[in-house]
Amino acid sequence: MKNKDPRVEQHDEKGKRTPGKWSGLSLRMTLSYIMISVSAVLLLELLAGLVVFWLRVYGPFDDQENLSKARRMAQFYAMAASIQGGGVQLNPHSTFLPGQPASLIGDQEQASDLWKDRVPSIETASSDPQQVKFALLIGPTGRVLASSYPAHIPVATPLTHLPSSQSRLSADALAGRSGTMVEVTSQGRVRSAATTVWSRDRRPIGAIYVQFPPDIAVGHFLLRFLGGWFTSGLGLLVITVPIGLFFGMMTTRQLIQRLRHLVVATTRFADGEYSQRVALTSNDEVGQLESQFNWMAERLVESIAQGQALTQHTARLEERARIARDLHDSVKQHLFAVSMQIGAALSLPEHRHEQVHQYLKEIDMLAYQAQQDLTTLIQELRPSLLRDKGLGVALQDYLEMWSRQNAIRTEVQIAETGVRSQTLEETLWRVAQEALANVARHSQASTVQIRLEDEQKQVMLSLVDNGCGFDPTKRERWGIGLDSMKERMEALGGTLTIHSEVGKGTRITARCRNSQALVH
Repeated sequence: MKNKDPRVEQHDEKGKRTPGKWSGLSLRMTLSYIMISVSAVLLLELLAGLVVFWLRVYGPFDDQENLSKARRMAQFYAMAASIQGGGVQLNPHSTFLPGQPASLIGDQEQASDLWKDRVPSIETASSDPQQVKFALLIGPTGRVLASSYPAHIPVATPLTHLPSSQSRLSADALAGRSGTMVEVTSQGRVRSAATTVWSRDRRPIGAIYVQFPPDIAVGHFLLRFLGGWFTSGLGLLVITVPIGLFFGMMTTRQLIQRLRHLVVATTRFADGEYSQRVALTSNDEVGQLESQFNWMAERLVESIAQGQALTQHTARLEERARIARDLHDSVKQHLFAVSMQIGAALSLPEHRHEQVHQYLKEIDMLAYQAQQDLTTLIQELRPSLLRDKGLGVALQDYLEMWSRQNAIRTEVQIAETGVRSQTLEETLWRVAQEALANVARHSQASTVQIRLEDEQKQVMLSLVDNGCGFDPTKRERWGIGLDSMKERMEALGGTLTIHSEVGKGTRITARCRNSQALVH
């Protein structure tokens, strides 16, 4: 049962592999469309996410809001520090620990609007202080009086030990100049605010420094983003794969059909159907290939026609030369002998009737032999026998006559199962004649075996004799006949092989595909 699955590689009637509908170039191009669609969507999503990430972490759009929060937090702590010191000086016991008597944080009710932005008390050091929210109470001497982050900035730390940006902003606040600052780091934008702690008489008695880290840590944001990107990518696969498959099929369908037409035309042309041409559909690269194929086919057909014409002309010339040689070697010699016998008979006296009679008998025999030689030549020049009887019957009739004339026994095996072209039969007829002529002249054989049959779409003709043989490697020993036979077969795309050894006879085998011989 023939396989109908379009995904499986198919074979044509000649056993050649042909790509199925879902294999070869069509499958690869469709898969490439799917991969390009999925990759483009994922890449666009990644680029969009990176832009959002950059704007979220490094963008200045929410600086004002965060700076306002830091400033209000610092002002709240400054007011609390001023109240605890009685408006005269800072309380040395001030702390950012919740629940302490001198705590600057206060309770949730007192600072309900600022409770969510409060500064926590941190007891352990962080690997990246820029990612920590903390506050400092700085005394008038320029040292830290209270710290919400003592593990990193302990109490009594001088401003000169702080980073330059923090130290400068805090020193300005001690001098009565409150301010804010945004510092761009590798982890994002750090917002800071420093506010002066005023006494009742509007004299600076300290400063509050508050740091707000970036809203989102870079590592955390990237992990969250990549997780969402991967999850959305799986969903996009479900959407883009059918879309890519559809557009891949639609866009490659016409191109694949054009390429398949070219493959079919090329295969048929190689099998001998020289009338094959392809239709020109466009002027693109495939259209140029179609045009070049048609141009090549035209040139090749012209070349084959010229080659056949030249071969036929050469064959006619060789045939004339062979006939002339045969006439010279047979009929002319017999006629010369006849003239000699007639001259000898005429020179005898009239009373020598017995000798004249003997000469006349020899003249009659020579005339008969000349007649037989002429009959053979006439048979060779009458390929109409092939049209009337076919190659097998004509070859059998010819072998019977040839066997009687040359006293060589023939064994014939003819198995005709197919229809052959006239060109092929005439070529095999000439090959057989030339081979038999060589056997009669040179082989000294007593038996010839002739075999004609059709095998696997090929026609095979072989002649085997038990004669003296020769060395086929010495081409200079070849006569015109062997070269002529070889050229006749090659003109039809066939072959002629010669196997011979000195003293062991000769085998000549001619093979040709019948489909190639049908082209005239």
